[in-house]
Amino acid sequence: MMPLRRPARTPAPARRAEAWVNSPAPAVELWFQHLLAERMRGLPFLNPALSVQALDFRRVDGDWLGGVTTPWSVQLMLVPGGGSLWVDTSPGERSMVALPVGRLAFIA
Repeated sequence: MMPLRRPARTPAPARRAEAWVNSPAPAVELWFQHLLAERMRGLPFLNPALSVQALDFRRVDGDWLGGVTTPWSVQLMLVPGGGSLWVDTSPGERSMVALPVGRLAFIA
């Protein structure tokens, strides 16, 4: 009998996310500022002309969708708001979300 293949990585189980009643923008911005100060400061690929900013978080189908700029990236974020777009997903895994622009992958 041939041995069964095992995946190289088994994702952690998904945790139940709490819905944000109010805009998560201030908390998102604070978290990325902390990340910049604690883990990213001084890395050669940082763009010093950019700062951390959470941009225009709005409700879409009951969940929060917004942008984040940092000195190392520009991201679109989906944050649970109790709506129909958010799906609890294991860390590092992708969930496909249907938006007016098409289906986009969000990484948990």
